[in-house]
Amino acid sequence: MKSRILVSILAICAGVVLFSCSNPVEKKLPGIWVVEDMEFESEYELDEQLVEASKRSQKSISYELLADKTARVYTGFTTFESEWLYVKNEKSVYIIFPGTYDTILLGRYEDGKLVNIEENPEIRIKTVFVKEKK
Repeated sequence: MKSRILVSILAICAGVVLFSCSNPVEKKLPGIWVVEDMEFESEYELDEQLVEASKRSQKSISYELLADKTARVYTGFTTFESEWLYVKNEKSVYIIFPGTYDTILLGRYEDGKLVNIEENPEIRIKTVFVKEKK
């Protein structure tokens, strides 16, 4: 009888430890995400003033991901209501604007950051988002 109780207690403790250690990425995403850094790569010479203006513009936008899968996109004085989706096999977060077909990749989750890489034949832009600390 004592051994059954001991085994039950050990099983419950093991379950609690496993459950508390498993923290899926999706639970880490709610919060406000802001641009930490942007990198521009091109085989052509880039105008540094345009690069800096682009960085300032991107840094003025933030993305608030809420636990209920809704999102708010803050751009200056305007707030857009949207939804967000985490695609596990891509490790990617998408922003979805209801009532439209507009879906944007916010970034791929890597080491606690969201990394977005946009490429076209002329330029490659890497944007790194971090979650604001409270």
